[in-house]
Amino acid sequence: MEQAETAWYVMGEQHIAKFNEGVKNTVQLHMGLFRLHRFSTDILVTFNDPINIDIASSSHHAVPTSVTRWNTEDFKAALTSLKLLDTGIFGLSIDD
Repeated sequence: MEQAETAWYVMGEQHIAKFNEGVKNTVQLHMGLFRLHRFSTDILVTFNDPINIDIASSSHHAVPTSVTRWNTEDFKAALTSLKLLDTGIFGLSIDD
């Protein structure tokens, strides 16, 4: 199994409109970046979490109360569980 030499987690927030609508929605952006020097590449994992969808937005719809939202800890747990099992995706065999 290959390990990333360095990794970063970044979280930000955007206020964005879809389809040039006049109302803006609030979305948290979560990013995990893994640097793999051996393969001269990075792996970027992103998660967009809508925090507030304006009622006038075309994206607005009722969300069932039984829905459990992801949070920062869920995303970090997903990031720390990632494993690169086949380096062949970089054009190299596992033995290179």
